[in-house]
Amino acid sequence: MPTISVKRDSLFKALGQTYTDEEFEQLCFEFGLELDEVTTEKQMLMKEQGDQQAAVGVSEDILYRIDIPANRYDLLCLEGLVNGILVFQGKKSPPQYKFRKYEDCYSLHLTPATAEIRPYAVAAILRGITFTKESYDSFIDLQDKLHQNICRKRTLVAIGTHDLDTIQGPFIYDVLPPSQIKFKALNQQKETTAMELMDLYSSHAQLKQYLGIIKDSPVYPIIKDKNGVVLSMPPIINSDHSKITLDTKNVFIECTATDLTKAIVVLDTIVCMFSGYCSSQYEVQQCKVFAPDGTYQLYPKLEYREEVINIDTANRYIGINEEGSSLAGLLSRMCLSTMTSQCELRVRVPPTRHDVIHACDLYEDIAIAYGYNRIERREAAVATCGRQQPVNKLTEQLRQEAAHAGYTEVLTFTLCSREDVANKLDVKIEDVPAVHISNPKTLEFQVVRTLLLPGLLKTLAANKKMPLPLKLFEISDVVLQDKNSETGARNERRVCAVYCGKTAGFQYVHGLLDTLMALLRQPWNKDNGYYLQKKDEMVMKLYAVSDGPPSLSVRQAFAKLGLAFEPVNVDFGKGEHMTNEYALLNPQKEIPVLDDDGFYLSESNAILQYICDKYAPGNELYPQEPKARAIVNHRLCFNLSTYYANISAYTMAPIFFDYQRTELGLKKLHMALDVFETYLQRLGTKYVAANHLTIADFQLINSTMTLEAIDFDFSKYTKIYKWYNDFKTQYPELWKISEGAMKEIQYFAANPPDLTHLNHPIHPIRKINK
Repeated sequence: MPTISVKRDSLFKALGQTYTDEEFEQLCFEFGLELDEVTTEKQMLMKEQGDQQAAVGVSEDILYRIDIPANRYDLLCLEGLVNGILVFQGKKSPPQYKFRKYEDCYSLHLTPATAEIRPYAVAAILRGITFTKESYDSFIDLQDKLHQNICRKRTLVAIGTHDLDTIQGPFIYDVLPPSQIKFKALNQQKETTAMELMDLYSSHAQLKQYLGIIKDSPVYPIIKDKNGVVLSMPPIINSDHSKITLDTKNVFIECTATDLTKAIVVLDTIVCMFSGYCSSQYEVQQCKVFAPDGTYQLYPKLEYREEVINIDTANRYIGINEEGSSLAGLLSRMCLSTMTSQCELRVRVPPTRHDVIHACDLYEDIAIAYGYNRIERREAAVATCGRQQPVNKLTEQLRQEAAHAGYTEVLTFTLCSREDVANKLDVKIEDVPAVHISNPKTLEFQVVRTLLLPGLLKTLAANKKMPLPLKLFEISDVVLQDKNSETGARNERRVCAVYCGKTAGFQYVHGLLDTLMALLRQPWNKDNGYYLQKKDEMVMKLYAVSDGPPSLSVRQAFAKLGLAFEPVNVDFGKGEHMTNEYALLNPQKEIPVLDDDGFYLSESNAILQYICDKYAPGNELYPQEPKARAIVNHRLCFNLSTYYANISAYTMAPIFFDYQRTELGLKKLHMALDVFETYLQRLGTKYVAANHLTIADFQLINSTMTLEAIDFDFSKYTKIYKWYNDFKTQYPELWKISEGAMKEIQYFAANPPDLTHLNHPIHPIRKINK
């Protein structure tokens, strides 16, 4: 984010009002800016150089340092800042920029050779301009800010400004060998060749950073007038012959570039900001710029374009509810003239607002003009919960254990020298799959390490004065070449430990290895030793029965959330759930049970809640908003304690156990249906707990499914009946899970199973006469 410095008094004079520091800071905030610091030029110089003597005689005028958004090039100078604030305050209308007819004598011609180095150029003229000391300084400072920002330190665009009255068009943009370029550079006393200039500026505090852009090129770009007078050698320096002074009345601006779009933006910004000082305000004279093929374009473009946004969409994005006319007024405060058209806003984007490239940019401007503090605070509709990557979680655990074993962790550089990974380890560099740095700054940083050991050995060497023994470890990444990888390389997480003492101590390092492997439950293998095999994404196991409603509900939740799981069928008929082995998973010997990487959880309600919270936090199946979640939890409890309990006692129990369907059982069933029907009527939602599907629907659907399995007519319960059939229609894939179980129940109802071998401790077993 660029920062501009403006004199407080000059700023207030231009704004036509004075402010306290606090008032101006608030104004900046409302306009989307930030007052970074209140200082003076003297204080800034003392801070930079740390010497009070260096600041003797320097101005003590108060400066405001203001942070400007990186894409708001129109605010990078006093002129643009003042214009933006005045329009924002409603004290001024946005300027209307216009053209002055071009003159053929001020055209710019590109030669074919320019394509080798900086292939694009644009130009413009400001006529009848009047500079003051402050506006002149602002003019120069804007160019510098643009060079550092959008021009990317002159690599994309280089700006040249010239006194038009000292030169004659048409102008030529050409390239020449450095030895053939000779001119008097800005602020120099004599003419020098381009090579001499490069040597001279190699120690220049400001210009030396730009020399590398063209230094290795066989030719350098040059701009000349029709008499061969050199105007500039972009992107390095302008000529002293055409330099701008306070007396300059007409300014020729040229921009050479490797990116034409950026050049157009830069030229538009400069002429728009300073055409206000011209005798004919906001009028700019265009220049013809001829391409090598003879075609030409007129610059600057100063294009006004129209963007259309939807009023309702804008309100929804920002979180407000304003009429179209109100939104149009807000955009007008941001220098964006706007008209309403039915449900749309037609926004006229001026050439100063190249930052507007999407509807979201307009929404942002509306929000700024509306006032961020006025927007109602709302809780996010979706909350996400981050968690550690498995390899990072393992790394943290191993770090703690290594530290507990008495080892000290070190963090060494990822980059090292070729010697470190090769010769010093008695290995040829050709045999090391290292990733090499193409242009290393030092001999110490030539390759990316392929081992952790060199870093630990260098750490030992640097700490030889420390008392022995030294026990060090590091757990970090190494990088190896990999032709099968998209990037040509891959990262591997490794652990390395060293012991340095007065006697051999291999047993200490080996002991640490044994400890870590024991914690990971990795036994020693005589073929591979200790070996950690990469584990794919952990797949949960669900111990379930094919026709049990609780098991069906969990399967449907897995399907809706798109979670992979391994089904483990528990054969109810064979009594697999009654074994001692199964009791280790669930002492209640009930089905289902979830196994999530050794974490065992029984009770279908708990399983549903767990998988939603862990693997899909914020999903609407199990909403996080307290009231919405409370309703879901209530329906789950209602199903467990009343609905499924009463219905299964009438539908399922007589099929598998020695129970009869009685009048009392039927009465309890209708009582459960009555209560459920009442809940649906009172809540008035499409589904049992909300207007969308939740995990409570799965449990209640599968309980209700058992009624259909025994052909029980519940159509008089209209709310339940509609909800049940809507589920079938809206979620056919989920219904298939229930339907398959329903067919099994229907089969067993017609052919009761023989379960006498179960010897169930609670339910009486049906005796089958054979």
